[in-house]
Amino acid sequence: MQFTDAVTVAGTRRTEDGYLVAEARCVRTGIPVYAGDEVGKPELKTVRVYRGPDHVFADA
Repeated sequence: MQFTDAVTVAGTRRTEDGYLVAEARCVRTGIPVYAGDEVGKPELKTVRVYRGPDHVFADA
C-alpha cells in the first residue's frame, strides 16, 4: 500500500549512515479502505475502517 502526503516535520536528525530519523503520526481521520488481508479479514476483498478524531489524536 502506498500513501503520499506532505507535511513539515520538526526535530529530525540524520544518522551516521545517512538515514533520516523523525517522530511522526502517519494516520488521518475518516474511513480508509484496506485489503482484507491487511486487517486480518482475508475472506473479504476490501474493508472500510472508521477512525474518528478521538482515536487518532488520543495520547495513547
